[in-house]
Amino acid sequence: MPHAVVAEVVRSGFVEGRHHGSVVRIDRSGRVAWVVGDADGAIFPRSCNKPIQAVAMVRAGLPLRGRLLALATASHSGETVHLEGVREMLAGAGLPEAALQTPESWPMDEEVRLAYAAGGAGPLRSAWTAQASTPLRWRRASRPTGRRRATSIPPTPPACD
Repeated sequence: MPHAVVAEVVRSGFVEGRHHGSVVRIDRSGRVAWVVGDADGAIFPRSCNKPIQAVAMVRAGLPLRGRLLALATASHSGETVHLEGVREMLAGAGLPEAALQTPESWPMDEEVRLAYAAGGAGPLRSAWTAQASTPLRWRRASRPTGRRRATSIPPTPPACD
């Protein structure tokens, strides 16, 4: 079964775009109660899982609120405000920037990238990558529970996008 139209973008009474996908509703017993589209097809949810993961981490004790929680539930482009937020999360966890173990990259934000390059720097493993908040929030969530933190993150973790 193909994906179905699950949302339409309507402006001034005209449909500007349609979003195709699949939706599955599960009842309390775990049985499929309602399906639209292909409920059995493979999916690659990537960033859409971040808010769901964050809910579990907050329930496990992740001490983030407000703008830092928003940053932890999203990919970011390396703008200065994002970099400052990731560094604030690192400081709150008592972790150095190197603990992120993110892949080498440039900031995606063009202005920040050009300013950095103009200063003679090259790409770094740093808090400005879009992946930075994902391993960081997992590490922060593990601390209050006393669970052992990962000491290594693969160069390209499958949970990061």
